[in-house]
Amino acid sequence: MRKLTDILKCCFYPVAIMLLFAWLVGFLSMVFVYTLPTAPMEQHVKASIATFEQEGNYPQWAKGITFTQQDNFTDALMLSTAIFPKKDSTFVMAMKNYNYARAKDGSGPAGALVHQVNGQFDELQASSYERYWHGYNVVLKPLLLAMSFSNIRCLNYMLQFGLLIFLFVRVNEKFGWRGLVGLGFGVLVLNPESASLSLQFAPIFYTTVIACLLCLKTQRQESFPCLLFLLSGICSSFFDLLTYPIVSLGLPFCLFLCSRNMENTLSIKMSLSLVLGASVLWAVGYFGMWFGKWVMATLITDQNVFLNAYNAIQYRLDGEIPGMQGQEITVLRVLRSQLGVFYFKAMLVLILSFMAFLGVGALKNRSQMKVVLIKEKGLAFGLILTSLMPMGWAAVIKNHSIIHTFFTHKGYAITFCSLTILALMICYPRENSHKAVENMTH
Repeated sequence: MRKLTDILKCCFYPVAIMLLFAWLVGFLSMVFVYTLPTAPMEQHVKASIATFEQEGNYPQWAKGITFTQQDNFTDALMLSTAIFPKKDSTFVMAMKNYNYARAKDGSGPAGALVHQVNGQFDELQASSYERYWHGYNVVLKPLLLAMSFSNIRCLNYMLQFGLLIFLFVRVNEKFGWRGLVGLGFGVLVLNPESASLSLQFAPIFYTTVIACLLCLKTQRQESFPCLLFLLSGICSSFFDLLTYPIVSLGLPFCLFLCSRNMENTLSIKMSLSLVLGASVLWAVGYFGMWFGKWVMATLITDQNVFLNAYNAIQYRLDGEIPGMQGQEITVLRVLRSQLGVFYFKAMLVLILSFMAFLGVGALKNRSQMKVVLIKEKGLAFGLILTSLMPMGWAAVIKNHSIIHTFFTHKGYAITFCSLTILALMICYPRENSHKAVENMTH
């Protein structure tokens, strides 16, 4: 197994070329969709405007449970960006990403969208949102030419359902029921119901599931899918508006780690190298792609997008809650707030039932648990490190993590998946682990 430095040296030139190519493709694809006519899109948005009037900004498909909350607030902003009429050159439009975030009556994106589709532009205040790529428009704008927001929701649901079935079948084929249950817990936290109803949550969902499927295609034991984690970071940066991007690293990596250990060959040192290597490559893709937007937007528009981005970063890294000066945001407070989203009776019943199931397995296989831990210590170490990824992410961007707990908690899909696989591996050992125990006791 190559060392971390060898992996990164090997990947340097392909990574640099891929990142520059991603900048070019991202820019050209945004320019192309900004040449599409917005009038038909506006009519399709208008056909579903009652959705926002009836549901409000943050509907919950199970009332009173934050875990089920959607984000119509941001969806309205995304739709407003997609149908914004042309007011500058196509290149400037593609980089400035104009929208109507607020109306003069004080209403947010949903209220502004109602005014926008009704042609009441005197009631609106235009703004731009340069620091993000807004790559979702590459998909959203063409879809809005053909169908309404409600139909896009239905299509989103069908596509996600189909991809999940395919992913579950592949995981079951490769890892059996243990991997299937682990992935099931991860997907449960991602909450496909909300991901299908909220455009805001869809980009990371798709990026993660597709990256998981590609990870499962890794055949050679020594192979390290360098470009896969780089591309996962690039796509997360391009399509997403900062929701729960860490999942596009953690869940695929969890499956890759299990795939890499099919013959129990992972050592602790190997696992550490793989975790760090994948994390560095993903981070280079994620932040490198973001940097590309700042460069291009600054060159093409009259805005200093670097200053805009710097101020936004300072705000997101801030240790205080806006409007509540003096109340410092500690890491413990962030984690408590995020994990609190899982505190409702149905989830507690599920977790307690699963713990009872683990208890039965532990009693039944207690003589083998120590041997399994020794034999698969590399995988166990890697899974534990992987499970900590969302906590590390939350510790860095505390402000964002605590303000938006209703979706930042989805990062714990990584933790649920990793620790579930680890627990099942220990309490319900694989057949080859049984043989190892027999050989050690004779």
